[in-house]
Amino acid sequence: MTTGADLEDFIAENRPNAEQIHFIEKVVDYLVENGCVNEVRDLMKTPFDRPTKFTALFSQDEQKKIVDIIDKIRKNATIAK
Repeated sequence: MTTGADLEDFIAENRPNAEQIHFIEKVVDYLVENGCVNEVRDLMKTPFDRPTKFTALFSQDEQKKIVDIIDKIRKNATIAK
């Protein structure tokens, strides 16, 4: 499964609201520009912490799913290097 498909599945399964979709779009934009998110704690920093923090936007289960997807992307990017 591709990471794009993972994000699509997350959206389909969790039916995020507009703020959550905006956060996911920021993650995608960041991935396109930078290749990966190096540390999970980066999700708590700029550009991801505005207007609402990751931990406030998503339940713990949703946070884990997003982190798992981001980790998979990072691992794939590391292998591709």
